[in-house]
Amino acid sequence: MKSKKTLILLAIFVLNTILPFGTVYAVTTVSSVTPSVTTITDLLDGDLFSISVVFDSPMDTTTNPTVMLFPDIVADGTLSYVGTSWSFDAMTYTIDYSITDQNTVAPSVDVTILGGVDMGMPATPVGTHTETGLFSVDMVAPVLTESVVSVVPSVTTINDT
Repeated sequence: MKSKKTLILLAIFVLNTILPFGTVYAVTTVSSVTPSVTTITDLLDGDLFSISVVFDSPMDTTTNPTVMLFPDIVADGTLSYVGTSWSFDAMTYTIDYSITDQNTVAPSVDVTILGGVDMGMPATPVGTHTETGLFSVDMVAPVLTESVVSVVPSVTTINDT
């Protein structure tokens, strides 16, 4: 059995082989999250809706991050997954949805980004990032009210005197 000191030295050797001594690696973070529109309305029924996630360094594009919405407007059918793409520089991940009018109302939709892997530090997932109230949904049809217009006839008399 190896001594504790030997194991510690072995761990230091392995770490210095993978991460050269004195090298400081910054953990990749999410720089921004941007929706294609800030309010989804019934006028957008059938259109595409996108969420773009920008990271502060290039990502491993073979491992997509998970995008979660709260409330879950994917589960209720308002949004349906279409696909994803990465920018050429591997720093922007975009997820696309199609919009279906389900008469959903969600005044504040939070978006959480989980995972994704930094290209410079393989097997190191990006930390969780949440944007609170990133966009809203208002797909309730406007309520029409009945208006009553009354017309009052008027009579004008012209005297010929």
